[in-house]
Amino acid sequence: MDQDKTTAIADVRKRTLAPIWGCKKALEACGWDVEQACLSITKALHDSKNGKAHDSYGVVGLYTHAFGRIGVMVELSCESSYVSKSREFVKLVNLISAHIAWSNPLALDRSDPSLRFGEVCLLDQQEMKDTQGQSTIGELVAELACKTGEQVRIVSFARFEVGKQPVFCRANVPSL
Repeated sequence: MDQDKTTAIADVRKRTLAPIWGCKKALEACGWDVEQACLSITKALHDSKNGKAHDSYGVVGLYTHAFGRIGVMVELSCESSYVSKSREFVKLVNLISAHIAWSNPLALDRSDPSLRFGEVCLLDQQEMKDTQGQSTIGELVAELACKTGEQVRIVSFARFEVGKQPVFCRANVPSL
């Protein structure tokens, strides 16, 4: 395969997170036009779901702080298996798990009327490890959703600390 085709496949894969064989197939069908292939993959994904976005795929991330005093579980969902298996998706769920252990949020978002401060809401907190406070957790989730063209969201999290009351948070999600 010549270098231009390899570069095109890599570009489509980077933009859509689709499997390599899916990128190649879409490029062949679109005459090796990268833009058309990306649109084709996105359209095929949404058509396969009959236009209904749902969260039937995702990852449960786990984090245990050194010496085992703090443990976190977080569920990050998306719409397809290949996005849930991507490096970017797994990296984000691991980053969010570690962030929850460090920051101890009390809620997922501001939907709870008793909460007045953004510091206790996970989606409003500044992420400090990778972005050094330049982005919030909510912005990182939205960025991945934009990159993949799928709905990506934190569904729930639980934080446990020895000797303290555990924190359980779940987004208001309709049952599937």
